[in-house]
Amino acid sequence: MFKSVRQNQIKEILLERTQADVQTLSSLLGVSTVTIRSDLTELEKAGFLKRIYGGAVLAGESAAAPPSPEDEKNEITKHDAVKEQTALIAAQFIHSREWIFLGEGGSCYNIAKVLAEKNDLNIVTNNLYAALALRKNKTINVVVTGGNLYHDRFCVGGEMFMNYINSINIDKAFFGVAGVDLEAGYTVSNVGENNVLQSIRKITKELYIVTSNTKFDRIGFVESGALTISHAFITNEPVPKKYRDYFEQHGIRLVTSILPENA
Repeated sequence: MFKSVRQNQIKEILLERTQADVQTLSSLLGVSTVTIRSDLTELEKAGFLKRIYGGAVLAGESAAAPPSPEDEKNEITKHDAVKEQTALIAAQFIHSREWIFLGEGGSCYNIAKVLAEKNDLNIVTNNLYAALALRKNKTINVVVTGGNLYHDRFCVGGEMFMNYINSINIDKAFFGVAGVDLEAGYTVSNVGENNVLQSIRKITKELYIVTSNTKFDRIGFVESGALTISHAFITNEPVPKKYRDYFEQHGIRLVTSILPENA
């Protein structure tokens, strides 16, 4: 790809999103992060953008500081009855002494809020909102992974994250998704989020997908794998019959409510 074409594509992405990180641009355009950084430097000199740590913002825009977890206008942390319900359902699968990974986004933030009331847990996360939710319970061992900070999502990822998780093992991992579709499978909103999910899949014994029933028949930006990649799927009722049948046929545990003890 010619430099001029590539840089025009970077401009189009920034005009649409106002900011982007180096890893996402590298994946979208199929070139190295070194090439992307060089392009961003040239575009900054031309006055089109402003470099920030890990990426760039459109000139005239400022990198959005993440709202505090108490900010009700924050899409990730605002009160959401369905996410809180699915978080309670998910938390019943998490037990003392297990090593648990929580992914980015609102579903996992709400799981962290529930877990903050439990004791003697081991939580690994790249979700800084989740880490903040767990901070007051000193009996919980919270490990925040290394990595580049993604300002808009208030999480970390990138090469440093990949290097860190290659040396650990996880019992159970929990992720939210942007879409659930019989043909497209699970989809997420960006390349960085997908990279994290794919890396954690390799080191976890069990993968749990946690999302609301509004995500059925929706397709996000990046495909993460068939519905069969999950050990269990946690959501709220109602669940469309075609998905209920699919999960049953493929041996995927579908959970929509708190289970009785010893179930």
